[in-house]
Amino acid sequence: MIQRLPGHRANRIGGNSTPRSFRIFRADQCFSLAGLIRQILPFAICLVLSSASLHAQTVPPLINYQGRLSDPDGSPLPTADYALTFKIFDAPTNGTLVWGPQIFDGTTGLSGHGSKIPVVQGYFNVMLGPVDVFTNSLLTAFSGSNRFVEITVGTNNPILPRQQILAAPFAFQAANAANAAKLAGADWSAVFGTNDPVNGKISTSKLASRQVGTNVGVGGVALSLSSGDVSQGTGVWNVPNMTVTITTSGRPVFVSLVADQTNPAMIYSSRSGTGNTSATIWYGRDGTNQVQAVSIGDPTSPGVLFQLPPSAIHFLDFPSAGVHVYHIHAQVNGAVGILEFHNVRLAVFEL
Repeated sequence: MIQRLPGHRANRIGGNSTPRSFRIFRADQCFSLAGLIRQILPFAICLVLSSASLHAQTVPPLINYQGRLSDPDGSPLPTADYALTFKIFDAPTNGTLVWGPQIFDGTTGLSGHGSKIPVVQGYFNVMLGPVDVFTNSLLTAFSGSNRFVEITVGTNNPILPRQQILAAPFAFQAANAANAAKLAGADWSAVFGTNDPVNGKISTSKLASRQVGTNVGVGGVALSLSSGDVSQGTGVWNVPNMTVTITTSGRPVFVSLVADQTNPAMIYSSRSGTGNTSATIWYGRDGTNQVQAVSIGDPTSPGVLFQLPPSAIHFLDFPSAGVHVYHIHAQVNGAVGILEFHNVRLAVFEL
C-alpha cells in the first residue's frame, strides 16, 4: 500500500533535490534490523528509488537512492552519520549477487567506498556507483530483468527481504534503445541459426533476392537481352540488345559477356577473302568506349580470325556512384571482314 506519511512532504531531504516519486510503507510493512543503536532494537527501512541509470553511453553509471530508517513503532532513526552497505541481487532472498558491495563507511582512497551517509530524522539519500569494491561498474548490474537492493546498517545483519528496483517510465524506451544497439532482447535463432549474433551465420536462404534485369538499382545484376544471331561486315556498330543500365554505389563493377543458356553461344570473326582486315570489340560506358576487349587482324588468307566463348571477354570497371549505361561496341575494318555474335548477353554488377 502506498500512502503519504502525515506531516511529511516529498520535498528536499537532507539537502538533496526533490525525488520524482515518494514511496512510504506502514510501520507493520517495514522489515526488521536487529541490534541497532542504544536498545539494540530492530529498525525498518523504507526505500525510495528516484531514478535509475541504464546501460547507455551518455548516462552516468549512478543511481540516486533515497529511503527512511525507522524503528518498529515508526520512530525515525536519530539524526547522525551511519555506515551503510549496499548490494544488488537477482532475488528478494537468497539469489545471486550481481553487484556490490559498495560501502559508505568513511574510508577514503579505496574503490567502492565512500563517506558515511547522513541520516536526518530517519531520511537518507545516497548516490550508488559508479563501481563497487571489486571495481565492477554499476552498469553491469542491470543485464537482467529483476534486481533487488540489500542494505546493511553498520555491522548488523542485512535487511530482508530486499527491495526491488523499479524502472522510471522513460527508462523502458531507453532499455529498448540499448537492446537495439546490442542486438539483444530478442531471439535471433531464425536469422543466425542460433541465438548468438556474434558467432552465428546468416544462411543464403535469408538473404534478399538480387534484382535482375536490363535496368537495376544498387546491388542488382544488370543482364541484357540476348544478341541472338547477328553478323556485321565493314563498319562501326553497337551490338543489338547489348545495353544495360545500373545504379552503382561507388564500388568496383564487374563487366562480362555471358552465354544465353537457351542456345549455343559464340563470338566469331572471319574473312571472306584475302586482304587486310581486323575485328575489334569494346566495352562502353555512358556513350564512351572504355576498354578494347579484342582486336585481331590477319591479311594473309581467308578463314577464321578468332572464335571465342563469351566469358573469355570481361573486365573490371571503376565508375563513380550513380546511374551508368553499359554497351558493347564493335568495329570491322577491311572489305572482307565479318564479325558475328551468337546468343550472347552483357552482364554487369557491383562487387
